[in-house]
Amino acid sequence: MTGLIGSITSLTALNLFQLGLLTFDRKGRVKYRNRPFRSMTRDNRRLEIVIRQHLEEIKPLFKKINNIPFRFDMYPYSYRAFFVTMQRFGIYAVLIINDGKVDSSYKREITRNISHELKTPLTSIRGYLETIIGNPLMKSEDRRYFLERALVNVERLEELIRDLSLLEMASDAAKYLEKERINLSQTIFNTKKNLEFRAEKNGVHMELKNLPDSLYISGHPRLLEAIFINLLENGIKYSRPGDSVTVEYAGMEYAGKNGHYHRFYIYDTGPGIPREFQEKIFERFYRIDSGRSRKTGGTGLGLSIVKHAVAFHEGKISIDKDYTAGLKYILELPAGDLRG
Repeated sequence: MTGLIGSITSLTALNLFQLGLLTFDRKGRVKYRNRPFRSMTRDNRRLEIVIRQHLEEIKPLFKKINNIPFRFDMYPYSYRAFFVTMQRFGIYAVLIINDGKVDSSYKREITRNISHELKTPLTSIRGYLETIIGNPLMKSEDRRYFLERALVNVERLEELIRDLSLLEMASDAAKYLEKERINLSQTIFNTKKNLEFRAEKNGVHMELKNLPDSLYISGHPRLLEAIFINLLENGIKYSRPGDSVTVEYAGMEYAGKNGHYHRFYIYDTGPGIPREFQEKIFERFYRIDSGRSRKTGGTGLGLSIVKHAVAFHEGKISIDKDYTAGLKYILELPAGDLRG
């Protein structure tokens, strides 16, 4: 390892300039962390997960180029990373630079988005209640209509607050959440059962394919449930009557010393998402068509919750760009202890 690191640059120089260094083997396992990386942030595990995820995404590019720059924010800091492949040693090296605290505009943008999401239902509630108060002789059926509309917006506020809380939980999960042994199949069965009424109401068929009775994973129950609820809810919301939403278990694969992982395909036969928007749908508050999103409900946080929950479990999620019959996610989660 010493000869390898010497071929990248001097360890003394890296420490002097506070350059973080991570090395991964071909299986994505961390082989080395230098001192500046270990002291770079209080949440090194989360930083490692972000870097590992990006490494998995860019691996195909190393067939053409040897080094790839990457810039990202992990609030409150901004980072630059340089990915280098070293075929001779069979490893990937990543140099990480802490560029300091994220520009306050990032925080302002998040605050502005949250304020906007809160303002819309609050304005509607106020309008409905003022209409009722200003018209004491209003017919009872009209009064009931305005109260029902106000209630719908109260429920929307509750959903937004719940999703913000869950997103914060998923984002910081590595700091304080413990994992436990969970039957993932049961989680998926229960999720399907809880969403069946909504699917039937929308004329959408739900299906589970090749899912065994027991699939065990080391994870957090609420975050695992959030992954499948949000993916299936999105499929139901945006599908048309007669469409279907499916969770298919594609089997378990072996990843060397990293162990086994379960692969799932979650797909629908709905209208899909144009390719140019597919990379953005995991961002907070991102909506392709805000008008349609408000009509069908939702806070614009669901897929961001999914992204962070998957990262907490050290899994991967992506969109199958070759699937044209609707929208298809590829989800991989480590299997953990296989006994039982």
